Amino acid sequence: MIEITGADLSLESCAKVASMRSQVVLSESARARMRESRDFILDLLGSGERVYGVTTGFGRLAEILVPEEDREDLQHNLIRSHSSGVGDPLNKKEVRVIMLLRANSLARGHSGCREEVVDLLIGFLNQG
Repeated sequence: MIEITGADLSLESCAKVASMRSQVVLSESARARMRESRDFILDLLGSGERVYGVTTGFGRLAEILVPEEDREDLQHNLIRSHSSGVGDPLNKKEVRVIMLLRANSLARGHSGCREEVVDLLIGFLNQG
């Protein structure tokens, strides 16, 4: 079993998950950090604070406030923009490692995303 903590993922663990020799689980400490980060973002939103990429645009558009009614579309468009690519499709092992790395990165608790996002990635990995 490979435990995702957001801090100590090894190449050996990546290889085991890539070849489907190990299942993955999210550590309780990572869950706690993710909840804390999410609560922090929600508190900022509740107070009317600007939150980069949530209430504002990205990059050069970071100073542009996104109207509340457009914020869900902003998040959907971000996913769409990052879901396109060029070149040959990646093989199954490469996709599995990328999913594991994303889960580990989000488990650090810096993004404000829900822990359910990582649970979903882990579920996909564990189901093959």
